[in-house]
Amino acid sequence: MMNTPDAAARGSAAIDAYLTCVEDVPRRRLAALHELHAAYLELSLDSAAAVAIRADIENRIAAIAGAGQAPKAADRHA
Repeated sequence: MMNTPDAAARGSAAIDAYLTCVEDVPRRRLAALHELHAAYLELSLDSAAAVAIRADIENRIAAIAGAGQAPKAADRHA
């Protein structure tokens, strides 16, 4: 991947385009992002743009996964 100034933005746009092919259901989007992440890791890219794109995928996974979790009750035994 070339480290052009717009590489990370183009990567983010590609992720958006990929997700348009997936039904807008959090569980399906999460599965698609996990598949994309696994494929991306197989490429073993290490440029600054590649790291930014991988972080974008990971942040999207965390956002969807976090949105589906109920808040945890406070531990009263502490």
